[in-house]
Amino acid sequence: MTNDNFNDITLKLFAERVKKPPAEDVRYIFVTDSKKLIENIIASETESFGMFISNDSDIEQFKEIVGEMVLNGSYIRKFHISPVGSIKKLNEKISEVLNYWEIPTDNNAWKLFNNKDKCFNFYEENFEAVKEVLKNYIEKQTPKPSGNKVNIKQFEIIEEKSTAWLWYPYIPRGKVTILSGVQGTGKTFFTCWIAAQVSTGGNFGDDNPFDSAPENVLMFNAEDSIADTLKPRLKPLQPDFKRIMTVEEWGDPNFIQYTFGDLERLTAVFEEVEPALVIFDPVQAYLGAGTDMHRANEVRPLMANLSALAERYNTAVLLVGHLNKSTTQSVFDRVLGSVDFMAAVRSGLFLGQHPDEKQTKILFQIKSNLAEKGENLAYKIQNGVFIPHYKLDVSEITPEQAAEIRRPEKTRDKPNVSLNKAIDFLKDLLGGKGYEKIEVIKAKADEMGIKERTLYNAKKELSINSKNIGFGKSKISWWSMPDIELPKEPEQIKLQSP
Repeated sequence: MTNDNFNDITLKLFAERVKKPPAEDVRYIFVTDSKKLIENIIASETESFGMFISNDSDIEQFKEIVGEMVLNGSYIRKFHISPVGSIKKLNEKISEVLNYWEIPTDNNAWKLFNNKDKCFNFYEENFEAVKEVLKNYIEKQTPKPSGNKVNIKQFEIIEEKSTAWLWYPYIPRGKVTILSGVQGTGKTFFTCWIAAQVSTGGNFGDDNPFDSAPENVLMFNAEDSIADTLKPRLKPLQPDFKRIMTVEEWGDPNFIQYTFGDLERLTAVFEEVEPALVIFDPVQAYLGAGTDMHRANEVRPLMANLSALAERYNTAVLLVGHLNKSTTQSVFDRVLGSVDFMAAVRSGLFLGQHPDEKQTKILFQIKSNLAEKGENLAYKIQNGVFIPHYKLDVSEITPEQAAEIRRPEKTRDKPNVSLNKAIDFLKDLLGGKGYEKIEVIKAKADEMGIKERTLYNAKKELSINSKNIGFGKSKISWWSMPDIELPKEPEQIKLQSP
């Protein structure tokens, strides 16, 4: 029987078997240059098909089969290929066909029939052995069904709904918002102000069209005492204290702190209070012991719990966090913890300080998935009260400008011992002739335990000059005191060097 006749038979077998199977079916195609093995693969009646390839004509038929499978729809998920002997060009052409259709392959499948225990010829002669090998291989490759019925919903039957707002466009209902800021910008003052407005049905003072009736607020705060901090800050705002609540008892030694992973307890609280706004301050206090807030796989399920609660009770959840200490990143990237915090929230707010007016704070919206970003808003803290100052134009100020100004200023009250040591070292080393080679300076500094960064800071403090003299192999690099002029010729310096 010729190769063409053989493949005609396999094509007929293929045509009989290419009937769209259930969606979970997975089929495999094995390619080899052994007719006997192909016969055994086809006869095994497993979720696999065999193709005999020994020349370019077979490649054309292979293209036809693969194209037919792909164009039939998604019923073929994987192809596992057993290479065609040592015919390199044919193997390359097989790979070209599979790459064209973007089909994943297993180029080690040939090991199934060429292992340490049994040779390739064994499988050509033993049909049952081939069937067993394929069955075991396919079981390992095929994803196991979960046994749970999948609840598939077509978009057609899902009712579209618009976003509800607590404060448009800054704080949406039924979603999670994060408020971040550097320490000392008044985040707690701000959350108290928001809580007071919600408890009395305030309008936030910015022509917000989403005014509402007085609603309940639930405050979780792991840092500030309710009695001596939160309530005194709330009182001047004239809130409805009956509508502002907490479930935390920090004075009780038996109190078990709430965490985002404690879905059952949180659900009971949401059910009882029916809050329009829930505040968690700071966010890291409610992640649970042992949770690394910088690991996405640990943060993601906790944020999913919180998002589900917010949506179920149409509650605006506000998380309060800090920025990391980096000053080279954008404010968005500096929000403390895993990027999953910012990925999970629908709105991201940042509270910064006005670059020129110490008492003025600025609210920025650095993320908004549900509406256009809100404009920058100015506030002032007067007599311990957070007050809107919207008449002040802060539209041109960036979050980065408002974050940078709180960097601690340099002070000589607490001198940097390492820097002073480096300054004295350079004064002593350069004090004689006024200059020295860089490699000598670095070597001596290393001996004294002075880090290179500190050394360069000391150089800057002393206004020491850097200079290269000469070119190529004869180039010499020097540091010299500001009042020293180096000779132009490197040989003169060499002669003067000790």
